[in-house]
Amino acid sequence: MRYCDCDSPVESMDRRTSGVCASCSRSFAPEWYADDRTVREFYDRLALAMGGEPSFPYFRQLAEAREKTGRPLFGLRYLSRDNVADAAEEAADGANYALFELLQSRRRGLDPADDLILDAARHFALAYAALAAAQSKHRGMP
Repeated sequence: MRYCDCDSPVESMDRRTSGVCASCSRSFAPEWYADDRTVREFYDRLALAMGGEPSFPYFRQLAEAREKTGRPLFGLRYLSRDNVADAAEEAADGANYALFELLQSRRRGLDPADDLILDAARHFALAYAALAAAQSKHRGMP
């Protein structure tokens, strides 16, 4: 079977032809098309990597719901944007949200969860580092 090889694939607006390029009328290759199957497979692999982390099912549910909500809004934009750079910015935003939570807790006189908040920020920083390494690899750097 020949799959779409358009420079800029166009998602069909007709639900009956979901997964087919409106420009060339060929199917999108399943290995790069974001649909329920590929999203499920990704989070199945991530679940294995998480090693039974109790919070992961909640994270997965949130992440999958956000992806599905965004799918009709953003379509195939993930094929042409710099996803690694965008994710790195989101990691930095996550660390900032952790900081703001810490400051908010202090202002409200709550028992600060500084260690937990700092650990969350550390994970955002580690995500940033992993994304930077992936970007270097994609650019052919060691």
